[in-house]
Order: sequence, then C-alpha cells, then structure tokens
Amino acid sequence: MRAQLLLLALGAGGLAFTAVYSPVWALAFTGLALLYGSSGVYVASRRLYYLVAVAPHSSLMAIGLTPLAALAAPGVPGEVLTGLLGFLPIALALTLISRGAPEALVASWLTALTASLGVLSVALTASMGLEAPLAEALAGDPLLITAREALAIAGIGLLAMLLVARFYWVYAYSGADPEDYALAGYKLSKLAEAGGVLMVVASTAGMVWYTGFVVQHILLLIPPLIAVKAARSVREAMTTVYSASIASSGAGLAVSILLDLPPSGMIGVVAALIYIILALAYKGRLEGSEESYIH
Repeated sequence: MRAQLLLLALGAGGLAFTAVYSPVWALAFTGLALLYGSSGVYVASRRLYYLVAVAPHSSLMAIGLTPLAALAAPGVPGEVLTGLLGFLPIALALTLISRGAPEALVASWLTALTASLGVLSVALTASMGLEAPLAEALAGDPLLITAREALAIAGIGLLAMLLVARFYWVYAYSGADPEDYALAGYKLSKLAEAGGVLMVVASTAGMVWYTGFVVQHILLLIPPLIAVKAARSVREAMTTVYSASIASSGAGLAVSILLDLPPSGMIGVVAALIYIILALAYKGRLEGSEESYIH
C-alpha cells in the first residue's frame, strides 16, 4: 500500500502543479487517469489483454473511416461516428472469443485487419479530397482540450470509476476462474459486461484525439500488467492500477510543461519508468507463482 500512496502523491502533485498553469488541463487529465485506470482494472481482472492490441488499432481504423461515414450520416458528430466505428472490432473480438475462437488468433487477425483498414481508408479519403488526420491521432494533442470537453472527460472518468466500484468483485471472480464462476451459478450481467466494453471503447476511440495511439497502449497495459502479478488482493490490484494511471498522467503532464515537450510522449515515458520501479519493488512477488490475486 505504501507504493500506491507514493504514486497517488506523485500524480496529485503533478496535477496540482498543472492546475497552476491551466485548471482545464488538470481537470481533463484527472478524468483521463480515472478512465484509463477503470479500463485497466476491467482488462486485468477479466484477463482481456488481447483488447490492448485490438482496441487502439480499432481507434485508428475508426479515425480513417470517419470522413467516409460522415458522408453517409451527415448530421452525426464525428466523435460519435469514431466511437461507433471503434466499437465494432471490439464487439467482434468478444463475440468470436465467446464462441471458442483462440484469443491470440482473434487479436492478431483483428489487429492486422484494423491497422490495414486504417491505412487504406486514409488513402481513400485523400483521393476523394477528404481529410483523415491519422498522423495527429498517433501523438494526440491533449492540450487542445476545451473547458467543456474537460468537464465531459472528467464526468466519463468518474462514471467509469463508479462502475468499477460496483462490479470489480464480479470482474475479478469471473476473470480469475470463469469455470468455477459459471458452476457456482453466477452469470456476468449485461450491465457489467457492456459497461466494461464501453470503458475500453471510450478510452481508445473516444479519447484518441487527446491521448494519442501510443499512450493508449501504455496506459491500458502497463498499470494492470504489474498489478495483476504484484497485488495480493483484488483491492490492492485495483488501487495499484488507479494509482499508476494517476501518477503517469499527472507527473507526465507536469514534466512535459517543465520541459516544453509533448505530454503524450512524456506520459508514456513516466508510465514506463513507473513500471520499472514497481517491478523492482515487487520483484519477489513477480518471480513467485502464477496464482491469482483473488485467492
């Protein structure tokens, strides 16, 4: 618990420093940290690591296809179209795996497909005189967030955290031992499953313009990966994911302001450093058995 408190203090300090320069940035990144922390808890507890590969590539595909979709649905906001298009590959992955398809095969196939469709859609939109700014989506530009967008992001992050607080025991039990969970007569509710999927979609296709493609991979994978191995309980795993996400976002943004560097890249660097520090701190546990933290 000491490590989690230190990470929370690091993140809170970074966000407080950021608030001096821009309260909007601090509010937005608090919401992003809560959203990615919630998505990370869902991914780790349900053992859905293949979504880390599929979801960010789906967001790139969605960005490439959004200008084309806007021609068919001219009145729909682009953000909504991007979110819907990014949801489709994730829904397909969950459907195929629930019917017995190997996770590695589905993840590899859909990652290749969505990445290819993203590149092809950009070329097609360019030939039609439309614009699909895929390059901007790779790095993201979180400092362009408006006050209204920051409030929306903070609200989404808070809702995601409330959803995890309601269902994290269900996520952990069903993910750690799905056969025992089913034999005991339990069934994952549609609200719990749909809420988890929507969190992943919101943190990828919904936030790709702000966070960027690379940061999505980092914040979805690194905090839950270290937590699921190092934590001794479900609660400790959850607090580790949230604290690592808050520390990465808050400290990464503060350092980027000090050094005048892109925040997306600096958040990734800080998250990687936190992973190394936690790996060293939890080395004994990481080299231990593969037992789940739920027991």
